[in-house]
Amino acid sequence: MARNPYQPPGSPVSDSSRRGGEPPKQVIWAVWLMRLSVVIGYSSLLLVPDLAAEMGDVPAEARTASLAFFFAALALTAVVYLWLIQSVKNGRNWARIIMLVLTALGVFSMLLGGDNTPPVMRAISVIDTIIDVTAIVLIFRAPGSTWFAANR
Repeated sequence: MARNPYQPPGSPVSDSSRRGGEPPKQVIWAVWLMRLSVVIGYSSLLLVPDLAAEMGDVPAEARTASLAFFFAALALTAVVYLWLIQSVKNGRNWARIIMLVLTALGVFSMLLGGDNTPPVMRAISVIDTIIDVTAIVLIFRAPGSTWFAANR
């Protein structure tokens, strides 16, 4: 095909929205495991007997404000965590590293947790940590690692 002299000049530009193609199935599994971890973590809050009772001698006005702040912080944390998970699915290496750091902090938190934690909460924490570590292993081992390396 002959070059059209009236066509404006162009250059090949890669489409940054399609970074490295579709993620491998191990990355997809890891993303689903991370989402499951969020659901388990937030649903475990339903096992806490009464958040207001845990506050002790806090006045009623401050208790209401504290609970509102607590739930707003939980919602914000969930949104940020889900955004990070989506960023991992999109092939963002920085999100993968942040998830590794958060998982490591979670493991240390579980290991250094108080001995007065009820056994059910402790079991849920261990299961949730195992799910998180499994997801991290999936995204840091091949073929996940090579897919993230291709997205740089």
